Amino acid sequence: MSNVSVSDFLQSDRGRLFNKVTEYARPDFQAVLDFLQTPERIRRMKDAELHHDRPALGGVVKELEEPAFFGDDLASLDPHERQRFNQALGYAVKLIMHEEGWKPQGKKGSLGQRDSNNQYHNTEGSLSRYIIRAERYEPVTSGDSD
Repeated sequence: MSNVSVSDFLQSDRGRLFNKVTEYARPDFQAVLDFLQTPERIRRMKDAELHHDRPALGGVVKELEEPAFFGDDLASLDPHERQRFNQALGYAVKLIMHEEGWKPQGKKGSLGQRDSNNQYHNTEGSLSRYIIRAERYEPVTSGDSD
């Protein structure tokens, strides 16, 4: 199981660019990392890629955005903060998937479509309320080198 902490996140090359996101009082970024790293959610992220042809984040994003988890916190962020949070979230998923033996495919997959009446939210039928695209991953094979 992955064990990425905020400290690990901030020590990585790109993670350090999101230091302000990790300082938000809400959502607590360590709580977000803990949420992503449960065995059940890691399995769902892998299953999203393997069985549902969706980005790994697609396996957990609906739950992540529920009010019982981080939905209210995300709704309270201004659009710029939410965009930075979404970028940090994507990078956190990348670190976790890497720890699990997966690599980025170098392409994005859809999680939603912007609502023409609200530039900050996706349409009602979208998988995610706030995120349009997320990185796609594939398992690292023995011949791959990172």
